[in-house]
Amino acid sequence: MKKLIRLAAATAAVVMGLTMFTAGSASAAQAGSCNLLNGPSRNHFVDLFLTCPPKSPGDVIWKINLWGDDTISDNRIHTYYVDCDLPSTVTMNIHENRLNEDIADRDEIYAGVWFRRPDGSTYGIQSITIAGWWGVSNVIIPSPAPLC
Repeated sequence: MKKLIRLAAATAAVVMGLTMFTAGSASAAQAGSCNLLNGPSRNHFVDLFLTCPPKSPGDVIWKINLWGDDTISDNRIHTYYVDCDLPSTVTMNIHENRLNEDIADRDEIYAGVWFRRPDGSTYGIQSITIAGWWGVSNVIIPSPAPLC
C-alpha cells in the first residue's frame, strides 16, 4: 500500500511539473511572436499584413526581410529597411511575381523582423509561414516602395 501511495505522489509531482513547464513555455513562446497574412491580389499586387509586437516596450522595428521558404536554403525576396517608427502591424504591398519563389510549385513566404532595443542591441523574430500560388516565373519586377 505504501508503494502505491508513493507511486501516486510521484506521478502527481511529475504531472504538476510538466503542467508548470508547459505553461511557462507557452507564455515564453507568445512573447515576441509574429503573424503574417496575405490579402487578395489586386492588379498583380498583394498586401501582406505583418503583426509583430516587440518583446519589450521601446523596442522598434529597423528591418524586415521577406523570405521564400525552401528545403535546402531560403531565398531572400526583399529587405525593407525602416527609418521611421513603425507600428507593430505593418502592411507591405508587393508585386505577386516577387512572391513567386518556387517555379511551378506552391510558394511559401515568411518574414524575419529585426528589432532594435533602446540600448542599441538587436534581436530578430521569425513570422509564421504562409503559402500561396503567386505570379508567373521569370518576370523581373522593380523593388517595392519603402514602408516610410
